[in-house]
Amino acid sequence: MPTPHTDKPLKDALPDFCRTNGRRLTADNLAAHGTEVLEALTGAPAPATKSARLPLAYWTVENLDELIQQLEDRQDRWIARVALAALSDQYGDYVGERVRVGVARQWFTRDQYWSNRRRVIDQIAADLALAYREHNWSSPYTPAEQPVPVDTTGHITVPRIFVAAYHQDSRYEHLGHVLGVAMAKRYTGGVHLVSMASRTALTIGYAMAGQSRMMNTYTPALYSIYRRTESPRPAPIWRNLGQTFCLDGSRNHIRRQIIGDCDIAIVLAGDNGTTYEAQLAYHLGKPVLPIAATGGSARKCYDPNAFSGLAGPATIAAYRDLAKFDTETLVPAAISVLDHLLDNLIASGPRRR
Repeated sequence: MPTPHTDKPLKDALPDFCRTNGRRLTADNLAAHGTEVLEALTGAPAPATKSARLPLAYWTVENLDELIQQLEDRQDRWIARVALAALSDQYGDYVGERVRVGVARQWFTRDQYWSNRRRVIDQIAADLALAYREHNWSSPYTPAEQPVPVDTTGHITVPRIFVAAYHQDSRYEHLGHVLGVAMAKRYTGGVHLVSMASRTALTIGYAMAGQSRMMNTYTPALYSIYRRTESPRPAPIWRNLGQTFCLDGSRNHIRRQIIGDCDIAIVLAGDNGTTYEAQLAYHLGKPVLPIAATGGSARKCYDPNAFSGLAGPATIAAYRDLAKFDTETLVPAAISVLDHLLDNLIASGPRRR
């Protein structure tokens, strides 16, 4: 690696960037204002334009998010999120304000934060630098292009998977993140995810898109988010990943339009609206994968005999495991059942869009 262009090491550049003007560590902010961070990471001058910096900025933010998730100590994870302004509800807060929130929420004491912050940030900076060195770069500022595969008759050959999910329990965010990452690793750009803008569904979609970016298989078309134009509620969209569309019409009209254009539905937890989406998928002949252990709508549409006589013993066993709330069991089971549904879909022939 070349000698860093900036005099400031990465372990100082990262927290200093987040300390300025209450700035959050997002790809957009990093591309616009993060010269010192990018140059400390690459050891070379950063391009002059924001658009040229964006590919590496996306990679940096996604890797930081993953590295924070991987910290073994829960308190260290909270310290990292506060120090690097990685909390969606603390946009614009200065570090002192973020620390006060962390203390109030009992993530740590003030002494614990300031005593451990440097150690935690140093570890993350070192791991990020290692990940950068080990990444197979053509150029850190060149985005990977992943065109949508189309066959000679004009059919889009990439299956579209609709995520129907809603819950306010934060424990489902971890499950959603692990599931999205697993889908990205398993299908490497071979499926497109679709959802409306509920936080639980977004967690899955953003995790899949983020992991794909880290693997250089990302394209915005991998994840499509749909909003209702007339919706009075603010969208919980907090990451610059995927592509977002606004559609006119009633909520149920939009649901019919979106699900009708998808091939498979995944249901996680859910309220009455999610139940409607699952029932609509069944009505339209779309296979449904219910993450039954999350309860709600997913549990309602879970049928342990669903694949009786239609699949092998391994798939039937995996479907039954969808009722076990153990991430290490549940996520591989979901992937196994999804493999079966995708195999059936591919065998049935291409779908026109």
